[in-house]
Amino acid sequence: MARNSGYGSSSSALQVEAKVVVLVVQTTIQDNMTNVIFESDSAFMVNSINGDKRKANWSIFPFLRQIWNLRHRFTSFKWYWIPHQANSATD
Repeated sequence: MARNSGYGSSSSALQVEAKVVVLVVQTTIQDNMTNVIFESDSAFMVNSINGDKRKANWSIFPFLRQIWNLRHRFTSFKWYWIPHQANSATD
């Protein structure tokens, strides 16, 4: 059986969201941004990125590990949760 590179099919919406976060972080690096503040209306995802690595959700752990490993590429790297209602102006 071939190993999944992480960008193929997903078994949950949470995995799709985690993949998107990885792609956003990678794109930010490619755009040479070093002081960044990311915002998400997913409290679970923000808590997973900022929280205790030992308590991470196993189904998205490979993606979280990628995000954590990319942190060193930034001078400042912050994730904040914003309620969906506050995000509605951009929708």
